[in-house]
Amino acid sequence: VLGGALLGLGAMGLLFYQTFEKQAESELRGLVAAKVGAVNSELVPAKQSMDDFSSAIRNLRENNITDGDAYKKLTFEFFLSRPKLAMAAGFGQAPNAFIAGKKWFWPYFYVDQKSTEQKGERLAAPHNQFIYSELFKDDNYPVQDYYTIPASGQSLFLEPYQYYGLTMTTYSRPIYDSKGKLLGVTGMDINMRAIDDEVKGKVVRNMGY
Repeated sequence: VLGGALLGLGAMGLLFYQTFEKQAESELRGLVAAKVGAVNSELVPAKQSMDDFSSAIRNLRENNITDGDAYKKLTFEFFLSRPKLAMAAGFGQAPNAFIAGKKWFWPYFYVDQKSTEQKGERLAAPHNQFIYSELFKDDNYPVQDYYTIPASGQSLFLEPYQYYGLTMTTYSRPIYDSKGKLLGVTGMDINMRAIDDEVKGKVVRNMGY
C-alpha cells in the first residue's frame, strides 16, 4: 500500500513538474519576445536614421558641395536627432569622394563616455557633453571593420566589440551614387549598456533573470 502511494505521489510530482516547466517556458518565451520587440523598436530608428543620413550626404555631393565644414555640420545635425540608444554618429568618405583635397575624411560626434582612452575635441557649451573626432586621424578608419565591411556592399549591425573601454555595436551602411559607385559609409554607434538596461529585470515569478 505504501509503495503504491509513493508511486502515485511520484507520478503526481512528475506531472506537476512537467506542467510547471511548460508554464515557465511559455512565460519565458513571451518575455523574451517582448524584450526583443522593445530592443528592435529602438534599433529600427537607427537604421532609418542612417538611411536618411546617407540620402542627405549624397544630396550635398550631387549639389557639388566639397567643403568639409558643410558635411561636418550635417553630421552634427543628424547626431543631435539620434535615437535614444545611440551614443555616436558619423560618416566616412571613400577615397576622394566628397571633400576637395582630402583622400580620407570621417566626421564623428559622440556623447562623452568619461573614458580616459577616448579621443577628440570637446564641443563648446551648450554642447560640451559631446566630443568631435575625425576618425582618419584618431582611428585610421580605412582599415577598421566598421568601414571595410559595409564598403564591400553590406549594411549591418557589427558584432559587439570593445571601443575605448565600452562594449558597443555599430550600424553601418554604404553610400552609393546613381551609378552604383561607392561614395562612403555611414555609421551609428550604440552603447551595449543601453541595450542591457532594456532587458534587465526578474523573470519567472521574480525567481530568475
